[in-house]
Amino acid sequence: MSRELKNFILTGNFAEVGLRMNRESVLARLGPPPEWLGKPPVIGRRSVSNWESAEVLFYYSGALGIRFGPDLMVQSIHVVMERLNASEPLFVDVALSPETTMGEFRDFLLENGIPFFEEIDPARPHYILASELCLAYSFAFRPPDRPPGCSRLHMLKRVIDAKILPGFTRRGPEIQKNIESP
Repeated sequence: MSRELKNFILTGNFAEVGLRMNRESVLARLGPPPEWLGKPPVIGRRSVSNWESAEVLFYYSGALGIRFGPDLMVQSIHVVMERLNASEPLFVDVALSPETTMGEFRDFLLENGIPFFEEIDPARPHYILASELCLAYSFAFRPPDRPPGCSRLHMLKRVIDAKILPGFTRRGPEIQKNIESP
């Protein structure tokens, strides 16, 4: 069992940082981001000329993103799967890689007793909402003839509040009846 990944899913804490920390505390623990990507974190946002002005700071070769809100508190922490590097693992007690599938993530949740909702409608983006605030998703739409879980996991994102989850996620009573628990 991966205590680190389970803790991240349930609490939003990752190593020395976590949700609700202020920017100053994150910088004191992780330092300035070692590589500055210099581009907006979301399509349609303005370019940012330096990391000091960025609302998202990236660490671990860009695999870990920490987003700050207007109050300079951590709003979300996300893991970009394609940027994971075996020589610099984020979670040392579980093997996450760019090849990790949605099905493997679902198996992890089941093995660890973490409740989740999985969107399996092939007309909607495939995602898993674990413990109501941790979103795992794939950018690929699943062909109707393929079982859920075969697509690669693209991003794992833990948020401070369900209000800041992407618009494609179902919320509240709509998913409560579908949350699975072993």
